[in-house]
Amino acid sequence: MRRSTDEAPQSKLAVALPLGLDTLVLLALMSSWTRLSLMTRLVPVPPDSAGAKSDSEFVTKWFVMSLLLLGVAGYVVADIIRQLWPTAERWTRLAKWLVVLLCVFLLDLGPTVTWIDLRQQESPWRHIHDGALQVEEAIKLLLNGRNPYGFDYRTTDLAKWGYEGNPALYHFVYLPWLLLCSTPFHLLANATVGWFDVRFVFILCTIGCLVLLPKLARTDEGKLCAVMFGLLNPSLALYLPEGRNDIFTLCWLLAAVVAVQRGRVLPACALLGLTCASKQSAWPLVPVWFAWLWMSSGGRRQGQEADKGPRPSLPPAPASCLLACFVPFAACMLPFFLWNPTAFLDDTIRYQTGTVAHPFPIRGLQGFGFGSWVLFHGWVRHENDYFPFWLPQLLVGAPLLALILAWLKQRATLGRVLIGYALLLFVMQYFARAFHDNYWGFIVAIAGVGCVLEAEGPIRGPGGGGPIPGGLRESDG
Repeated sequence: MRRSTDEAPQSKLAVALPLGLDTLVLLALMSSWTRLSLMTRLVPVPPDSAGAKSDSEFVTKWFVMSLLLLGVAGYVVADIIRQLWPTAERWTRLAKWLVVLLCVFLLDLGPTVTWIDLRQQESPWRHIHDGALQVEEAIKLLLNGRNPYGFDYRTTDLAKWGYEGNPALYHFVYLPWLLLCSTPFHLLANATVGWFDVRFVFILCTIGCLVLLPKLARTDEGKLCAVMFGLLNPSLALYLPEGRNDIFTLCWLLAAVVAVQRGRVLPACALLGLTCASKQSAWPLVPVWFAWLWMSSGGRRQGQEADKGPRPSLPPAPASCLLACFVPFAACMLPFFLWNPTAFLDDTIRYQTGTVAHPFPIRGLQGFGFGSWVLFHGWVRHENDYFPFWLPQLLVGAPLLALILAWLKQRATLGRVLIGYALLLFVMQYFARAFHDNYWGFIVAIAGVGCVLEAEGPIRGPGGGGPIPGGLRESDG
């Protein structure tokens, strides 16, 4: 069906480039993947009797990369064909999506399934991240009526994981929603297949992200770019197979963004509350999110021209939005806090600030950030010592938040909300005790999706009406 310019305004992503921006993004991401020594393999290849890695592993690894590069080349060809023969756009679009889905399978889903299978072949504490293993142990504790916060995990399989002196043996840092959401899948898996791996949940979250990310954009180019930033980002996707849980937080966050984008503000705030109850990295979004809703609800868009065309109903009052966010957050957090307030705060807050007996070490395992500066300059004698990281976080984060809010006031869009959140999260994590590579991957995913939303421009109301204030659009019903 032919679309008029009024019905489908040209995306700002369609800049004057020889290739589509989605193609350039894919080329950049794949160049990063080719420089990495892949940690994953599609075909289970256990080590030989001496414990050495089999040559088949390396053959599989290079086969996967060869297949990916062939797919990327086909993606470029499809883009060129689209420019030469616009009538073939339907088929070139299909070809591009097939390549992207192939990449998601080879880099996200396939390796995760392989690591799960390898773990089943060997032992429960191998081929899994210690955080994922600890979540499984915490689920068992909860089902047995024991508090996972403040528990000594030295009596569990986590002690066999292979990190001597692992501080996670004394602290369960993850927030309750990850635990509560995974528990039904634990019960279902044990009742059906007889065993459970928390990465079952993360696979579902990956599929959820694959469904949600295209909903954020209007153009095919924007949809493809959103999926690439969210699921083909090597700093994020590389760690999914071992079970790092950023994909869980990302999935719930995207659900909140999709809901608010469609005008379902209260459900979106409820989803945000669950996101904040899943991981501490979601907390910096709260001030930016509610400042944006406040600006949208009051129509305070200084520095912009008044909207033309019919105006939809404004979002609910900020107090209602705050309540909608707080209720699910409190429902997840309060029971565990009341169970043992000291243990809960020690595990989820003080452990990361270095004020407990077994703190998270400065810089962490293979980490980087301001903590490396602290150790390099000898500002502490040992990596377990306390350092007031809250001070640089405050000194840098407060002015940055003011800058983000001023930027948002100039143009209150959902894309700027996500970009501002990514910037604020970077500061809070960079100036923390540890800043790991998967933290950066999560930040890049959020910022990339925000850039796609911002470049696509304001969402128009039904019937081609004027831009909706703050990037919100009327509910689809």
